[in-house]
Amino acid sequence: MDDIEELENKLKTSKDNIHLYNKKNKPDKIENVSIDTNLPLAERIYDFFKKVNNPYILKVGNIIVEMEFSDNSNISPMECIDNALINDYKSKKLSRV
Repeated sequence: MDDIEELENKLKTSKDNIHLYNKKNKPDKIENVSIDTNLPLAERIYDFFKKVNNPYILKVGNIIVEMEFSDNSNISPMECIDNALINDYKSKKLSRV
């Protein structure tokens, strides 16, 4: 099995098994994942997927984040994440006013 096939299999299995996480089987902490920012974007994404156990569920600080992306969306996963971060920033900024 080549690297791409292996990665595709991991992504499918990870998506199918997102519900299996519990106190004993914890998601990866995003703070513990280091990615070489000098790599081209495609290689950074590939490196990230190889390093995390399940890319659909991660721990950010003390918060467990589960991700799901629609197969028929008109925006990319990166645009979705960007929009979520922008909206979060705006809501925090407005709450300080």
